[in-house]
Amino acid sequence: MSAIEFQDLIHFTNYGLKLNFGPIIAVFELSGQFVLQHWQAQPKGLRHFGYFSFQDGNHSYHTIPFNLCSVEVCPEPIQIDEKVYKTVPTAVNLFRNSQLIKDGEQWKVMKLNEL
Repeated sequence: MSAIEFQDLIHFTNYGLKLNFGPIIAVFELSGQFVLQHWQAQPKGLRHFGYFSFQDGNHSYHTIPFNLCSVEVCPEPIQIDEKVYKTVPTAVNLFRNSQLIKDGEQWKVMKLNEL
């Protein structure tokens, strides 16, 4: 997969922050099903974790408070050079072969073979 395929992976938060996951996906050549987790730096006072989920060619982004999401997969921290890439986020936790699942009010990051 190339960066061109992922250039549209931009999400705008409710506070106008532009998130672009394309550079991280391109640099690490991510493919298949995966979840990226990052800590939201904005707005101050209402910070949560953001989850970018890529499943079967579709992607989604969700803001989830820490106490409403459990992670049942070991993360792989990855980071791109912020001197080269002027987008955010530049660092995420990667969950390979995983899926973000909503169950009522709760969310889970689970390995595909455990679903």
